[in-house]
Amino acid sequence: MKVLVIGNSHVGSLKRGWDNISLNYTNKVETVFAASRGRGMEEILINDGIMSGNTERLRNDLLFTAGESNIHLDQFDTILVYGLRLRSGVFYRWLSPSSKLFYSKQCLIQTFKDYHEEILGFKIACQIRSQTDVPIFIGAPLISTFEKPEIRKKLTFSPDLYIDAIDRANTLFWDPIGLCYFPQPQDTIETTRLRTKEKYSKESRQLAVGDGFDNKLHTGTDRGHMNEYFGERYLESFIDKCIDK
Repeated sequence: MKVLVIGNSHVGSLKRGWDNISLNYTNKVETVFAASRGRGMEEILINDGIMSGNTERLRNDLLFTAGESNIHLDQFDTILVYGLRLRSGVFYRWLSPSSKLFYSKQCLIQTFKDYHEEILGFKIACQIRSQTDVPIFIGAPLISTFEKPEIRKKLTFSPDLYIDAIDRANTLFWDPIGLCYFPQPQDTIETTRLRTKEKYSKESRQLAVGDGFDNKLHTGTDRGHMNEYFGERYLESFIDKCIDK
């Protein structure tokens, strides 16, 4: 199975995680990463089944991360679009059984469309969907927790509710347009609130694209990017699911 992972700086944790676990999938899975930091992927071009960059910077980033600047989508069995301003917390707020709010199906679908219309990850996934028939997944990490221990003790949360909300979102929103949201593993989620466990964001590093900032630590206040241990868990969960299918 050959997997293509497309995204922005959040792909850094997945790439480093893959470097740690790739030997476990020798002769089973090949994974290619195509990514650019910041807003670089806004300049992506997807035409005739080929993904390329509209700027020299993006072409160089694709060449460094994927090994080529023109990526043929038909070479892959599965595609994951990751990060790129996608968020999953909104699904929990809209669809969790514990929510005291009620929305009609029509309202939820329209809200989904309005919310995602300008989300880069959504736009890229839809473009790719029009170019290939292979399974396309999308995903993004929940931000890390930042509460002090004494505050966390007062909070409770069940990761099962998050997974249930993602399942509902897939049925209602994603499946009808040929996409599937892949949630992060439950064991990476806090049991105090809808956040990633702090240990998975500590010492997160920048995506390597071939410049002086490669693998540099993010600032100590960064809670949005995850580390390689998170990348290991996410990709193990993702690849094992794909293999089972």
